[in-house]
Amino acid sequence: MESLQAFAREIIRLSWYDAPDGADIQEAAEKHGLIRRKPHDPKDDGEVDYAEPGDDIFVFTELLK
Repeated sequence: MESLQAFAREIIRLSWYDAPDGADIQEAAEKHGLIRRKPHDPKDDGEVDYAEPGDDIFVFTELLK
């Protein structure tokens, strides 16, 4: 729960100065342990239209499963 609270506070703070974009949100989510990077493997991830095998993709951590 602390990670979600910290993430929410960070995104809200960012919005006070400017609208956070997708990169800001992903960076904050990764920083707070909500998502993680992993190399894309079609066998595990299925087809991902924005990534080639081996490219980094983001997946939810156990906190959001």
